[in-house]
Amino acid sequence: MSVLPKGLISREQMKGVKGVETIRNTLLPTTNAPFSPSGNNRVIFNVPAITNSFLTQRSYFTFNLLTNATSTKFYRGSCVPFRSLKVFSPNGMLLEHITDFHLYSKMKDVLFKSKCDLEAEYATTKNPLAVAQSAWDGDQEKFSNGLPVIMSPHSSLLGQEQQFYIPVNQIATSAGFALRIELELLEPEHFVYSTDATAPSYQITEMTYEMELAQLSNELMRDLFGNNKTIAIPYKAVRTHHNQLHGQQSYNVRITDAAQNLENTYSVIRKTQPLKTSVTTTQEHVSDSDPYTFYGGSDTWNTDTIGANAEHLKKYVFKYGTKFFPNSPVEMPFDKTKTLQAAITHLGLRNPFIQTPLYDAARENATNEFEARDFVLVNSFKTTGDPVENGISTISSSAPVEIDLEFNTATDNKELLTFVEQTQTLYIKNDGITQMIK
Repeated sequence: MSVLPKGLISREQMKGVKGVETIRNTLLPTTNAPFSPSGNNRVIFNVPAITNSFLTQRSYFTFNLLTNATSTKFYRGSCVPFRSLKVFSPNGMLLEHITDFHLYSKMKDVLFKSKCDLEAEYATTKNPLAVAQSAWDGDQEKFSNGLPVIMSPHSSLLGQEQQFYIPVNQIATSAGFALRIELELLEPEHFVYSTDATAPSYQITEMTYEMELAQLSNELMRDLFGNNKTIAIPYKAVRTHHNQLHGQQSYNVRITDAAQNLENTYSVIRKTQPLKTSVTTTQEHVSDSDPYTFYGGSDTWNTDTIGANAEHLKKYVFKYGTKFFPNSPVEMPFDKTKTLQAAITHLGLRNPFIQTPLYDAARENATNEFEARDFVLVNSFKTTGDPVENGISTISSSAPVEIDLEFNTATDNKELLTFVEQTQTLYIKNDGITQMIK
């Protein structure tokens, strides 16, 4: 069978179905602003069941971020001042709960976005990961007067990776809402620091959820959801596991997680004790003292200088049951090219920020973001990259996922933070009841 190039034949655009229109609503939180870590630290949104409407992935949060002084600076992470994200159904079922949401957001940014993506988004997200050091140091002082920040959440249910619209009108609203979204603020020491003796703090005001809804006509709704159909919304649930890495050179970490279809794990190594006040230089937010620095690479980045990492990962392997992933330990006595390529291959990444070159001030020495401050250990248990259930099932067995780690020297004051990703499906029945079991 012969196939012609697509460029040889042109076609007219197909007309969209009549009866579909886009509406945008600004949803205000049910809790009172201003929000601060020491005061009202929970932001709650109740998403209403608007007639014949579907919540799209082009919805986002916006808020005004205000620091208490020009000496208050941000650590080098995504500008996400929330420690957790929760999504509830009207019957109280927890659909999604991402703990350490600030670190999860940073990890997803460096893996799934390119340097161009992060630079282009800076004007709205204020994400400093790809911004020049001197430019970011100056911009931070503007937050003492308050600046607007846009946040598209790294949520598989509500975020941009969700491929399907959520039919909020079809969900039974016995509690007065279709979905409840709860965001909990971070403690100040995990988000900001100070360059003088002023204790750093922050607050957020004017927070909204900018909802984009696809609204259908009554006739089209009958065509789509007649005959008592059940609606299935697939998404990925994330659970977080903490393990301490202190005083030893080798570790066997066991992660017990009951998952029906466990697909990927993302592990980061970080310091547990952040800075608070009296930091002498704004360079600290990209230094070896930054709690958002992910360790494991062979290099460090401190005050625009590339150095050798005293504690770097030199060997690792994953195990579940009697099977190893990969089938022999990955040895990396020097640079971590093998691990970087494994992450790119497993996740099907294109130009991730983690592989961006990083130069010292004189541009005489170079490393990359992955080696110096954004190391992420990725493992995929999927057989193929297709959107089908082909991960591992840990729910029927008590066997944990094991990670054997070996460093070049004994580690000090570190923890392994592992995000476990599994697929789930939200079923919305014809009577509007939501459940996770078909």
